[in-house]
Amino acid sequence: MTIPNADANVTTTLLGMLLIEPLFLPVVRGWNRLEARPRTEDFGRSLRAEVRDPLWMLTRQWQYGEFRGEDAGSPVNADLLTQEIYLNRYSVRHQSAQPFEKDIPLEARVEREALAEDLAFKIRAGRYFFKLLNSKGLLNKSRSAYLAQYQIDPLPASTTDESSRQAAACATGRIIDGGKLLKAIRDGSHQVFVDTIAGLTADEQTALKTSIAALYADSLFGAFTRPSDKNDDAWAASQLEYQFSCSAEGAAGEQTVLVAEQYAEGHLDWYSFDIDARPEARLNDKEGAEPIAPVPVKETVLSFVPVPVSFGGMPLPRYWAMENRKTEFADIGAHTTDVAKLMLTEFALMYSDDWCIIPYEMQTGAIAQISGLVVTDVFGERTLIRAAGAGIDDDWKRWNMYGLSTNGAAADNRLFIPPTTFKLLESPPIEKVNFLRDEMANMVWAVEAVIPSPLGKGIDGYEAALEIENSEQPVLPALHTTPAKIRYILGTDVPYNWIPFIPVRLPGDNRQIQLQRARMPLQTGSRGFKGKILDVPSPYFVREEEVPRAGKIVSRSYQRCRWTDGKVVVWVGRRATTGKGEGTSGLAFDQVEEKSET
Repeated sequence: MTIPNADANVTTTLLGMLLIEPLFLPVVRGWNRLEARPRTEDFGRSLRAEVRDPLWMLTRQWQYGEFRGEDAGSPVNADLLTQEIYLNRYSVRHQSAQPFEKDIPLEARVEREALAEDLAFKIRAGRYFFKLLNSKGLLNKSRSAYLAQYQIDPLPASTTDESSRQAAACATGRIIDGGKLLKAIRDGSHQVFVDTIAGLTADEQTALKTSIAALYADSLFGAFTRPSDKNDDAWAASQLEYQFSCSAEGAAGEQTVLVAEQYAEGHLDWYSFDIDARPEARLNDKEGAEPIAPVPVKETVLSFVPVPVSFGGMPLPRYWAMENRKTEFADIGAHTTDVAKLMLTEFALMYSDDWCIIPYEMQTGAIAQISGLVVTDVFGERTLIRAAGAGIDDDWKRWNMYGLSTNGAAADNRLFIPPTTFKLLESPPIEKVNFLRDEMANMVWAVEAVIPSPLGKGIDGYEAALEIENSEQPVLPALHTTPAKIRYILGTDVPYNWIPFIPVRLPGDNRQIQLQRARMPLQTGSRGFKGKILDVPSPYFVREEEVPRAGKIVSRSYQRCRWTDGKVVVWVGRRATTGKGEGTSGLAFDQVEEKSET
C-alpha cells in the first residue's frame, strides 16, 4: 500500500480552491466630494503659490519658445504725422455741386423729402396760425375773414380712412387751410387780403403783413428738414435707391470724390462710399453761383505712448493669472468654412499681445491720411512703419480694414468718418410697396401694401382697394340666357392696389429689357396708385435687375434723431429691403369656365 505525498495533496487542494472560488471580490468606490484636511489654520503661505522648482518654470518657457530671441524691443514712443481734409461739396445724381453743411446728419440730407401738404399739415398749420393771431390780440377781429378766405376743402369721395373723414368734418368751419395760407404768403396774395379785412387799424395790418408772416414761415416746420429745391432729390426711381456723391478738397486743389450709388439701407457708414478717381468725376460748382470755398487742410504731429490692445474676454498675457470665467475659448464651435471666426480666434489666442494702440481723434466728415509713423522701442531704435495695404488696389494679397474701394490703380489707405447719426427713431411705415415677380403673367407687380392716409398715417392698402372697388365698381349688365354650359372670359381682374410693370426692350437693344409702369383697364382716377413711391412722371421705367426673384420692398417712414448740437431733426426717408419671394395675381386671358348651376 502506497501513502500519497502530503505536500502534493495540499498544493492540489489550494489550486482547486483558487479556480473554483476567488479569494476576494473587486470593489468600485466613488466619492461625492473630496475635502482636504489642512495641517494648520493659516493659509497665507499656500496662497503665495511659491515656486518650488524654478528650473521647471524655465523648462516650460523653453518648450513654449519664449527663449527664441528676435531682437525686437517693445515700443515706448510713437510719432505720428496725419493730414485731414474735409467735405465741402455735395451733389445728387450727378448734378451740380452745392455746399456741404454739417448742420444735419448726412442721412437726413440724402433722404429728406418735401413736407406733404396733407390734411394733417393743413389743420396743424391753421391751428398754429390762429395761435399766433391770438397772441397778438387779433384773432377775434380776423377769424371770420380768414375762415371764409382759406377754408378747408372737403375730402374726395374716394377717401376710405374713417379717421380722416372725421378729422375733416371737425376742422371744417373751425380751422383754416394752412396750406392755402402758406401759398398765399409766398406769392404775396396774403398781403392784399389783409388790406380787405374790416375792423383792423393800419398798425394791425402791418403786424399781420410782417411779423406774423415771417414768424409763421420760420416756426411752422420746426425740426422738419426739407430739400432746398425740387432738384435736391437723391432718390433714383429707376434703380429704387439713393444716388449722391461728396467731395473733399486738398491743399493743391485736388478733389477726393466719394460716391454712394447704391444706398437704400437706411443707415450710412464708411462702407457705403467708393472713391471715384477718374478726372471727369470732379464735382463742379453750379454755373453763375459763388464758388465753394475749400475747408483748410489740417496737419497734425502727435507723440503717444503705445498701449497693448485689449478687448472683452481677452486672454491674459502672463501665466498664473485668473481668466474671466465668462469667456470660454475652448467652447468655440467653428467649421472648416468659418474662416473669419478661425482668424479672429487665432488673433485672440496667439497674436493679440503683438498689437498696440495709438489713440487718435478725428472729426466727422473728415478724410484722414497717416503721412508718417515712427516707433521708438526700448533699445532706442526708430522704425518707420508703412501702410500694410499700400500697393496696387486689385492685388489679391492686399488686405486692409476700413479701406475704401477705388477705381484707380493705386490703393487708397485713407480713413473716412461720415457725419451720420448713430441711432434714430423710426415710425411705422406710412407707405410700403412690394415689388414682386409673377412668372405666370410674365410681369412684375408693385403691390401697395400700405398707403398714406390724408392724416399722414399708414393704412392697409388691401382694405382701401377693396372698399374703393365695392363702392365704385360699375354694375355689370345681365348676361343673356343661353343653353351653353361654358362661358368665355376675355380677361380676369386684379385688386386695385396691384400696379403692373410690363417688360419692354431697351432702346437700341433686342435682348435687354426694362420694366415699364402700366395700368389695368379699371385702374384710373381714384383706382390708381395712392402713394409717392410710384408717383413718378410717365413713362416710368424700373431696371429689370432691380427686382430679383426674391422681390424688393420699398417703404417710407418718418425718421427722428438728435444731432451733435442737441437739435432735433425729423425727415421722411425711404428704405429698400429684400422681398418675400414671387407671387401670383391670378391675371389670365382667354379663359373658358363652366357655368354654375342656378
